[in-house]
Amino acid sequence: MPSLKELREQRLSQLIEDINDSLPTNPPDPTAPTFQTVDEYFENTTLPEYNVPADSILDILYNQRRCPRCNALLQPTSSISGAPSTDWLECSNKVCNTFVDTYRPMEHQRSVHEDAHRIIGNFGSYGTGKTKTSEKEIEKHIFITPNANILLGANITSQYEQTLLRDFEKSFPAAFMEGRSQQKGYIDFINGARLMLRPFDDPDKLRSNNYSLVVMLEASEINADAFHQLKTRLRNTAATNPKTGADWRKLICESNPDSGWIRTDVLLVSDQIYQHGRFADEDYSYQQDPLSIDKSIATHVASTDVNHFLPPDYIQVNSRNKPEWWVKRFLHGSFLFAEGLVYPHAAKCIVPTPRDSEGKPLTPKHFPDWKILVAHDYGLMDEATFVYAGVASRAFFVINSYSYKIDCHFFTPHPYTITYPNDYSNPLSIHYEQY
Repeated sequence: MPSLKELREQRLSQLIEDINDSLPTNPPDPTAPTFQTVDEYFENTTLPEYNVPADSILDILYNQRRCPRCNALLQPTSSISGAPSTDWLECSNKVCNTFVDTYRPMEHQRSVHEDAHRIIGNFGSYGTGKTKTSEKEIEKHIFITPNANILLGANITSQYEQTLLRDFEKSFPAAFMEGRSQQKGYIDFINGARLMLRPFDDPDKLRSNNYSLVVMLEASEINADAFHQLKTRLRNTAATNPKTGADWRKLICESNPDSGWIRTDVLLVSDQIYQHGRFADEDYSYQQDPLSIDKSIATHVASTDVNHFLPPDYIQVNSRNKPEWWVKRFLHGSFLFAEGLVYPHAAKCIVPTPRDSEGKPLTPKHFPDWKILVAHDYGLMDEATFVYAGVASRAFFVINSYSYKIDCHFFTPHPYTITYPNDYSNPLSIHYEQY
């Protein structure tokens, strides 16, 4: 039985023969050109004119199923799974050999696809299409990166086998696959790219390999050590172009909002935080330490309403009889949910620190008539923390009532102001910082 490489060479040879056979040879013309590649054929052959505005090509594909290259009809192509591809079509003109991806990203998905940051947090509530976005990022990387080394994984194998990998196998054209090994967990492609499949349950197993693209599914369930280990492995030069300085190596963390490391090590250190949807309107800037911002990281947060393909009552049905923290986390895409907290609405009381005319943060020294309180947590597992509070004298009894809340829930890396709503004309303001 011939190998896949031999079959591919046979297919190319047959394609060249078809091209030469399609040229006028009656009467014989000794000067008639012959071509060795498909590109040579298109460079030297006049095709029917088919001028389509760039912004309407996709509409043509959807409505008329026409090839944007030669105007022939498009037809289904086989996917890796053996069934017709869910996204891809191929040109019926075998000389053309064009494949078309009919995937049309929603705006929040497009934002992720166009993001040039090295590390991307793709976080969102249920139904926001996070997995589809990651799938298409993998497909794109395969096509534009010969010899790419791509890693797809989750905390346990079933989390990627039954989700992204299954969708990828139903979508990606089989014509571009070189081979695969179920035992060793990889898929090879005809341009030398390889997709590796691994569980991330043990960070030590992630050493040695260098990757050009890493996709972490259900990242909140993966140990933070795996994330930091994978950051060091993102050094495969296949996704670079030394001549132009281009570098498209990337690590994508995909997850629902969570209060663990995806919040502290990705969201709150992001250079840019993009929020998508009418519910995704939280202000995370007051939780960010300007000195900890990583220019290579960006976060996208989406609420369920961004997906216009969902049933109109999807949010209403799924929020019924659910606690407020569940709705905020899994439908509104918020990282400020308060599951199990003693003061579940405490996060709503935090506002950015007020600043003077020069932009410097106001401190208790600006208010000499305030009482100054100092709290200290010497820490056993975490760093020792000092909390300084400037208390307006007329509201002193209010802070005394909520001192436990302040001591236990608001240890922060830089100055903030907390405002707790009450029945008085002016809310209580507390300023504190960590040293």
